[in-house]
Amino acid sequence: MLFMNTEMGADLLINFLKSLLMPVAVGLVCGWFVTYQAKRSFGKREFLDRVNFSLNILKDGRLLIRTLMEKPGDEVFLNPLLVKIVNHAATKTTREDCLLPINPKDYWFCLNALLNEVSEKFSAGFLKQDLNQPVDATRYVMCLTCEVAPNIKTRKVRVMLIKKSLLENFPATDPLVDFESHTVRIVTLRQLARDYQNEEKKHCFIEVELCT
Repeated sequence: MLFMNTEMGADLLINFLKSLLMPVAVGLVCGWFVTYQAKRSFGKREFLDRVNFSLNILKDGRLLIRTLMEKPGDEVFLNPLLVKIVNHAATKTTREDCLLPINPKDYWFCLNALLNEVSEKFSAGFLKQDLNQPVDATRYVMCLTCEVAPNIKTRKVRVMLIKKSLLENFPATDPLVDFESHTVRIVTLRQLARDYQNEEKKHCFIEVELCT
């Protein structure tokens, strides 16, 4: 009887230790994996889980690139499946084609998420417009890209935001840039200008009127 009690006690102790140590072990493994992935992404300068909203401005012959906002992908697309679709597509872009290769039936949902984000940022202008107050309104075009180039500092999912009139009439002469790495953006915008005129690529773009 004493032997059985001792054996049962040992089993209980082992089970207790397992229940105590297993979550710790899982936590350590998960923590190591997350750290490993973070270091790997940083080493490759890839941050594909981020969504950068990039405004492209042409002023006095100079291309200006300004960030409107940057958010984690899961705060922009909300649906985990869309996040997975966008992240996967971002790994498939090339120097020749920076547009995210997403199935046309899924593209609208991705672009609509971008529309919601940008519209929220300009909500004050929309309200002024509704109240018949004076506003400046301009049509812009948005699309999802991930630029690839040797001299690009970081790879991210970038939402290109550009005036529709500028995209339709992008100058033949290269504009000036503030930094050498920004020449990549000229190549990007030329590609987007061509694709915007291509009926087979129209589903990759969405228009929005912004008011301030």
